Amino acid sequence: MVYQAIYDDRGVLEYALKYSDAELVERCRDFISRLYDRGEPIGSYFTREVEGLPPTRPEHPLLDGYLDETGRPGPIRS
Repeated sequence: MVYQAIYDDRGVLEYALKYSDAELVERCRDFISRLYDRGEPIGSYFTREVEGLPPTRPEHPLLDGYLDETGRPGPIRS
């Protein structure tokens, strides 16, 4: 199975689509495997790209009041 996660404009999961086509699942698995092979350990990436940066200071929290407006999401059903 392969799931496609669909997020709203605030980055919160809305729903997921499930795919079971064997060829699609294999292509996705191969793609993820190739990405993994090209990756690097998080420690060296963090040291090189993140460690010296100042902390971020968002003006407004992304999800501020989100649950008050929408309620708690229900479970994902497949």
